[in-house]
Amino acid sequence: MSRRLKRYTSLSLILSMLLSLIPSSFSGLAEAAGDDYEVTFPNGQHVGNLSYPADNTFLNFYTKVPGFKQTEEDKDAKYDWAKGDIFAGVDDNEATVEFQVKVADNTILKNMAESGHAEMLTGFAVLRRHSGFLWTRHSSITVNIDGKNIINERTGSSQRYNKSAKAIIKPNSVITIKVWGEGDDDGEAAGVRGFYLKFQDLKRPVIDNYTFTGNGAERLNENINQKELYVKRDENITLSYNFSEPVRPTSVVKDNSDYFLRHKLFINDPDTGLPAAGQQQYLQNTSFTKDTLDSYQKKKLPTDIREFPSITAATFR
Repeated sequence: MSRRLKRYTSLSLILSMLLSLIPSSFSGLAEAAGDDYEVTFPNGQHVGNLSYPADNTFLNFYTKVPGFKQTEEDKDAKYDWAKGDIFAGVDDNEATVEFQVKVADNTILKNMAESGHAEMLTGFAVLRRHSGFLWTRHSSITVNIDGKNIINERTGSSQRYNKSAKAIIKPNSVITIKVWGEGDDDGEAAGVRGFYLKFQDLKRPVIDNYTFTGNGAERLNENINQKELYVKRDENITLSYNFSEPVRPTSVVKDNSDYFLRHKLFINDPDTGLPAAGQQQYLQNTSFTKDTLDSYQKKKLPTDIREFPSITAATFR
């Protein structure tokens, strides 16, 4: 066998081993870990996932978390931020308050929304109404996302109880909450009790497919009816796992990221006469660098299935 043929044969075997990394079938589940990653807002409220239930983020308006803003205040309104109570009207004075969430201005929400299936959950326990001889005190609430009301309630002959709604959030979604009340009845003011606004993503990323490319010579192996790719010096191969949504490594730090950014592939024995004999060859990460570990990417090759590394290219030199 000629030296040139030996060289191509060796590289063909290397590619066969590399392709063995690809699952024979895709079950659609990327098993990142037994539990989902814990994600919280600055006030400690959880983003909901399969391991942690979503918490009410109403307090974020009071503490001015980025993306959460009270856009209309009223001197005749009072609040219990922890309970989600808005007391609209004092001493028979009407009160109107308004709140806004801009998803693009909150990193957590924006990253969630990139998945295409992150949700907002909203609702309330009671929309208050008071009445007496020849008088009533009404309340109303609207919750709007991207120009569409998903809650639009007003008291009529009675109070409103236990209303809820949900909607998909997008990276540029804007959520608006407006509450109005006619005042108190010399006791408890009108308005809403037990209001909540939660966010969750209950779908884990899945592997849609993989992409394998190269700029070497390609031929059909008629014995097994499969195409083969041969690569030589200065040619390359690229292998990517394509996820259903952007993902990133959650526990890789800049100072200890070599194992994530460069993966050992093979080494030829020094005396074989093959290319780069005695030199380690790598799969080089082309999606991440040490400075972009916090970014989200959709193409990954997991060498450590808990980390979803994106080591996607190897060049033979």
